[in-house]
Amino acid sequence: MYRIKTIPVGLIFLTLFSLLSMLLLVRVDYEWTFWLYRNRINGWGDFMGQTFFEDGLIGGSDICMAVQLILGASYFGSSMGPRFPRLQPYRPYLGFALFSALVTGLGLVHSVKLIMGRARPYLIAKKGLPFSHWFEFGPHHIFDGNFFGSFPSGHTATAILLITFAYMLVSNPIHTLRTRIMGWIWGTLVLLFATGMAIGRSMTLHHWISDGIGIILLAWITIHLTFFTILKVPQQVQYIKRHGEYPTQLGYWELQLLWRILILDLAIMAVIFGIKAVFYQKVPWLILLLIPAIPCGYYTAKSIRKKYLSSMSVFMSD
Repeated sequence: MYRIKTIPVGLIFLTLFSLLSMLLLVRVDYEWTFWLYRNRINGWGDFMGQTFFEDGLIGGSDICMAVQLILGASYFGSSMGPRFPRLQPYRPYLGFALFSALVTGLGLVHSVKLIMGRARPYLIAKKGLPFSHWFEFGPHHIFDGNFFGSFPSGHTATAILLITFAYMLVSNPIHTLRTRIMGWIWGTLVLLFATGMAIGRSMTLHHWISDGIGIILLAWITIHLTFFTILKVPQQVQYIKRHGEYPTQLGYWELQLLWRILILDLAIMAVIFGIKAVFYQKVPWLILLLIPAIPCGYYTAKSIRKKYLSSMSVFMSD
């Protein structure tokens, strides 16, 4: 029987590489971003930034959004058991793709934008707002009205999510060498496309180059961790291989786990806002957020652990 590797060598390497890359970007972030703006390619930045839902024109992120919608619909179909039998073998991968998309889009991008409050390049160039590095709190806070935090780039996050297909193709032991090579090629193309998205967003001064590169690395770490450690997709695939079907008692367990994680994320944000308000914002009474946030986060974390262990026990004890 195929044995799943438990040593997270790839995760360790990816994390160290990401930290080194982001530290090196600190030295050139400002200069590279404005260099890209001065040497911008006409139309590239606009194409990467526009979207059919806002501008009526198809943009670079629309293809990624369409793929995510298809994967989401397929996930619900695969969770209906015998009604869609052809989707059953792909159930672990579809759950992984949807879980990764929602955790990255909601749990990472929007929460970090609000917490960091980094000013976008065009606001610094046109309105003179202070520049802050990717690891520093920026001038924005939650009472600024319409919030336009710069770090990280949501468009680039949407692009890098396509790398989930590479994990589907490369990781399955029953796939042929040709299929695995296609997975590596696909992953490389996604990284290039996401980097192109990050560059395009910097060309229009909507994002610093670290906003795009940062979310590529952060989302990639999250996807890798989700696949091998959190959802343990290879173990799920092996379960279907042995039993011929996905365990019916689990239902939409990834979504049940996800909404608990998002509540925990809100509790963590509230704690950070409360502490941050005392030192950086004009509303120190936000420290009162700690009163409901800490117990809410504690009990939500316990609920996450209970739900996770009860769901994963089906695969681990088989």
